[in-house]
Amino acid sequence: MEIGVKNYASLSELELKGYLLGIIERAKDRAQLLRFVEAVQEVSEDTEEDEAAFWSRYSPEQRAELEKSFEESYDPTKWVAHEDVMQKYAQWLK
Repeated sequence: MEIGVKNYASLSELELKGYLLGIIERAKDRAQLLRFVEAVQEVSEDTEEDEAAFWSRYSPEQRAELEKSFEESYDPTKWVAHEDVMQKYAQWLK
């Protein structure tokens, strides 16, 4: 199955797994397989970061701002319609 980059987001989890397995099956040599392993490990390490490590990257001021932003994201009065954002930034989307 050959898939263009733009279609990845529309694939189901099972389809994505199949696609990745196909890439592995078509590997030409051990060096290519090792590069795949390194890429997967890097992604796994990024996603397995614990909460303490995540917060330790930020200053107390940045943490407070993140917490405030997170709380505000639940307030519908703070939401901006997609159409409004698209109109506001239309000049950069051309």
